[in-house]
Amino acid sequence: KPEFLKKAQRANPRLYDIGCYNDNLALMLAPESGEVIRFEKESRSKLSDLIRPFDYNKLNNLYDLSVPQREKSSEQQKIANRTYSGYIDPFIQKTIESKFSPVISRINAGLEQFHRCLNEEMVADLRYFNSLELEVDSLRSQLETQKTQFLNKIDRLSREYYYADHMNAILGVYTELDEVINLQCDYLKLLEKCEGLETKLSKSKMMSKIFKALQKHAINLEIDLQQCQEKIKNDKSFTENLSKEFRKEREQYFKIQDLKAHLQDKGIVISELKKLMEKMKGKYVDTKFENHRLFNNRMLLKVKDYQF
Repeated sequence: KPEFLKKAQRANPRLYDIGCYNDNLALMLAPESGEVIRFEKESRSKLSDLIRPFDYNKLNNLYDLSVPQREKSSEQQKIANRTYSGYIDPFIQKTIESKFSPVISRINAGLEQFHRCLNEEMVADLRYFNSLELEVDSLRSQLETQKTQFLNKIDRLSREYYYADHMNAILGVYTELDEVINLQCDYLKLLEKCEGLETKLSKSKMMSKIFKALQKHAINLEIDLQQCQEKIKNDKSFTENLSKEFRKEREQYFKIQDLKAHLQDKGIVISELKKLMEKMKGKYVDTKFENHRLFNNRMLLKVKDYQF
């Protein structure tokens, strides 16, 4: 009945609030979550408290009891009366019926009314429980549809996330490749610089070797120059000494030449005197002085020995 449904909604409005299910549906769909398991247990316990297992056999027995006695046959009434009163002596039964018949009739009427009300309430309860079952089924179907929608959404988001993650990974790889390429370019540039520096270093080493060789050669030349200077000094001193001796000898030579000239003059004079004497005696003897030539040749050889 609608009034029972309204009473139930007022008694427990959270059970009929779909928003709470929508709020907690993400937790329900998330796998391996303790919150989801706890929420599911609570919802199942609440649903089991509201929907108890119903004994339909008991309901049928109550329905049979609630059927009016007039609808039953006389034989069934006898059997029912026997079941209620058991086996009683007919005399005692007549006395009881004569004395307690109005009370029994009132009790039977009350029982019939009680069974009728009970039947109506049971039918209403059955309808209410059927409506609850239908509502639970509808809510369950709604939850299933929402669950499928959320699962599809989660799958789509997971695919998008996987695609985005994959694209980020690819972009990261590309960025890393760009960095590697840039590092390789920098490495090649540094390698070229190192090669240039190495060639310059080798050239500088060669130049240093050449400079060392030139330095050694310059040192040797300086040594040779010093030796030559010393030799020149020695030669100058020797030439000075030779020039002094040569001057002395030349002076001596000039003196000797002068003496030779004087001797020649004297020899000529002597020869002339001898000629005059021979003429005067009547004899002519030609005497020549040749010793001065030997003397001159010896002096020339001595001068040549002192030349460079």
